[in-house]
Amino acid sequence: MSRTPVTLWLDDAMMERLGALGPDLIETITEVLDHVQQAVYRPGSWERGWLQQAIGDGWLANVETDPGSPAFDRVRHP
Repeated sequence: MSRTPVTLWLDDAMMERLGALGPDLIETITEVLDHVQQAVYRPGSWERGWLQQAIGDGWLANVETDPGSPAFDRVRHP
């Protein structure tokens, strides 16, 4: 599996608030992103409802039921 580096620019106030979640910011952000990606492929998960509440549901048009595993969704490719 390949990995892609990502750069985030966070202001001081955001860094201070995120610091309340724990001492390792990279670990915290990685954990949050793991829950986000679970929301994408797990239609019945608590993460999906949380993500829809956080950013809306427009992204649902970009996923479809995975025919190889009907309990899960996959990214829709044109």
